Amino acid sequence: MASAPAPPSTSPAAGAAPLRLFGVRLGVLGRCVVGFGALGCGAPLEPTEPNLVSVEAEASVVERANTDLAPSFREPFHGFVFLAPLCVGPGDTVVRGRLDRVGRHVQLAADGGAYTSRVVDREAEFTELLPSWNVASPAGTSFRVDVRVGRRADGEWSPWLLIGDWGAPVEPRYTRFEGGKVAVDVFESPEPWDRAQLRIEGTGGAGEIAIHRASLAFTDARALDGRLTATATEPWPAPVALKVPVRSQREEDPKIAGSVCSPTSVAMVMEFNGVKVPTADFAQEVLDPTHEIYGNWSRAVQGAFSHAVPGSLVRVSSWQAVAEFLRRRVPLVASIRAGEGELRGAPFRKSAGHLLVVTGLGPAGQVFVNDPAADWSGDVRRTYLREDLERCWFDKGGVAYAFDPAEPADLDEPTSRATLSSQATFERSVSGSAAAE
Repeated sequence: MASAPAPPSTSPAAGAAPLRLFGVRLGVLGRCVVGFGALGCGAPLEPTEPNLVSVEAEASVVERANTDLAPSFREPFHGFVFLAPLCVGPGDTVVRGRLDRVGRHVQLAADGGAYTSRVVDREAEFTELLPSWNVASPAGTSFRVDVRVGRRADGEWSPWLLIGDWGAPVEPRYTRFEGGKVAVDVFESPEPWDRAQLRIEGTGGAGEIAIHRASLAFTDARALDGRLTATATEPWPAPVALKVPVRSQREEDPKIAGSVCSPTSVAMVMEFNGVKVPTADFAQEVLDPTHEIYGNWSRAVQGAFSHAVPGSLVRVSSWQAVAEFLRRRVPLVASIRAGEGELRGAPFRKSAGHLLVVTGLGPAGQVFVNDPAADWSGDVRRTYLREDLERCWFDKGGVAYAFDPAEPADLDEPTSRATLSSQATFERSVSGSAAAE
């Protein structure tokens, strides 16, 4: 069995490879080609190495502000914004930390360093906020992630709410106020908001942690039904298929086999990207000790990053967006909920929460998946129907884990017929599969 690469380092790199996000080549960090502007300054440490510069020293490089330059993946409904260090803007602050221009990350003191994003103003209102992050956290260190939401019209801000931690659990945990709450890994509110901030803070340990990526996804759940009506009428994309390795959660220890769909799905995608980790080991790494679940979305993304597989949480409502990811060699780990008989051909009758890997799109509304709920790995590859996944995935929020591909795709090379034919031999047709609990 191949060993996993070492976790991302917090030390500056000797040189800078082309910056990519989901396989897309981006511009130069700090010059606002892909960013949001200059970094603001809290109380930065003085740089101690040539490639480490104080945030204050970097603040005058650019002046561009509040420009949403998140990469487009043809998603028409959900909003998406990248923060430090890929995209930075006036108002970003770093306390007891510094920006590494070459390594492209923000370094923080593990005990008390903090990064606070600028205020992200949105034109469209949102009722849900979904953050994710990639933080290099050496053994013995820990950190927490908080968010707050606001409204420009009346100047109101929520308190800071804990939405995630890594390492030593944070206590006490302030996760709700009268206007909304954190539901495990996503902020939800019955009220509309139009601005947000994110904060990452080191909570213990010696040395430093490093923020390699942070992002926010915005959704107005009030308008989701209308969006899905439009989705159902959109043209179906050209076929595309990725041959992702298979794993069945049912082949794990019976004590956890019914609960590890998320780490099993992530392990499949990690192996697709060249990192092979035992499912049971990865499950223990991402176990949420507070909620006692293996399916915490942000912990799954952070766990993969600890094995040098960067990624983000995204939300999709369009098959064109799904196809765009797949064309860039990014299979999506989809979070679904299925009522009785709503997902035809599935290895279960219903599920209050399940994750699987979307690996391709076939002709005429066929969706290729690796479903870890299959009884054995030889039965994991399946074909589901467009309308079923629109109901079980898009209608339930369209949450997905998206991990950067090990090798960027050649977007000028279409999926070959041989690839689709090979994929099809692995798929079980809906009519030929029996649904079982």
